[in-house]
Amino acid sequence: MLDIQHHQVPNHDGWNLQLRQARHRTLHNPALAPIAIIPGYGMNSFLFGFHPRGTSMELCLAEAGFEVWSLNLRAQGGSRATSPDAEPPSFAAFAGVDLPAAIAFITRNSASPGHPISLIGCSLGGTIGYTYLALHPQQSRVGALVTIGSPIHWDRPPLLFKLLGVRPDLIERIKLRGSRSIVRAALPLLERMPRLAHLYLNPAHVDLHALHELARTVENPQPRLNRELSEWLAAGTLTVRGRDIAEEVRKVTVPLLVTRANRDGIVPTDSVASVRTRWGGRADELVVGTREDWYSHADLFIGNEAPAKVFAPIAAWLAERSSERA
Repeated sequence: MLDIQHHQVPNHDGWNLQLRQARHRTLHNPALAPIAIIPGYGMNSFLFGFHPRGTSMELCLAEAGFEVWSLNLRAQGGSRATSPDAEPPSFAAFAGVDLPAAIAFITRNSASPGHPISLIGCSLGGTIGYTYLALHPQQSRVGALVTIGSPIHWDRPPLLFKLLGVRPDLIERIKLRGSRSIVRAALPLLERMPRLAHLYLNPAHVDLHALHELARTVENPQPRLNRELSEWLAAGTLTVRGRDIAEEVRKVTVPLLVTRANRDGIVPTDSVASVRTRWGGRADELVVGTREDWYSHADLFIGNEAPAKVFAPIAAWLAERSSERA
């Protein structure tokens, strides 16, 4: 069904990045721009090729004719350090080094040549996408951006996140290992008391028995990135290389689709939706969920109806953008 290749791509900063290239054997349409999917905080790209009950994001996009690249940036998935002095993850490293290296490789090796790349940023991966475009507003090689539950600033973060922003220096000192095992050990409690999960997901939408397998997408938190997140929460705005990202995106004109859950307990609505008033070009919105049938953060990726309510509309929106550029 899918032709899949794995690549190790040097970023010339002490890391080989792992990229997964997938396209449908019969439905691939080289007239469509290739898609690159960026993972979020504490995760790798395993999630994009897996869905608990239905069609994964990767397969849904490939069946719509797209060539799909799933990215693992530094310290994610199968990416590997090539030097003992390799720089650790940070916003500047992700958006200023890793993503440019991945995009350059995709541009040279895509089976859909001649197109600017479409980016899909998942959760914090969307913020990395914003940061990349803010740092490269005129030379991005990107033709469209989709973000899914991605913050651009923090006005009213959840209480737990407020606490995380109090002492960035202490946050950076926390070194947590074995996150995947910790998550798996906690899953039985979540299955017995599903209301504990309401900040992150609506148990009515998600097969909780499949969460054990989904733990494969979990990565250990990274100290420097944790400090940057803490500083961002404290300040409200994200500053990378001396630039206020929420202000710099006013210069970005590529089409944007902002995808959000109607009751996200992790990233508040304002933190996601306000980018539309700042964006320098076309900015559309896809809101998933109703008052009676609410959606939270993880439902956008692993909800039973995510293939129909999230992945398929994103594929249709990106196909329209490819048609406009043709």
